[in-house]
Amino acid sequence: ERPDAEVWATDVSAGALRVAQENARALGAANVRFLMSDWYAALPQGLRFDLIVSNPPYIPAGDPHLTQ
Repeated sequence: ERPDAEVWATDVSAGALRVAQENARALGAANVRFLMSDWYAALPQGLRFDLIVSNPPYIPAGDPHLTQ
């Protein structure tokens, strides 16, 4: 939807990154950079974002932290 956006995709799982890269390729999303990282640990210093989106599938739906 936003080919003008600069997108960084990180994951600690090499397998998850491969799937994400395949999905981006299939969708023609050429504006995504993929980086193996635990959250933002491996991102370049000083990098700033306008929006951060997370999809942590390992948090159970009923986890009380989700209501905070």
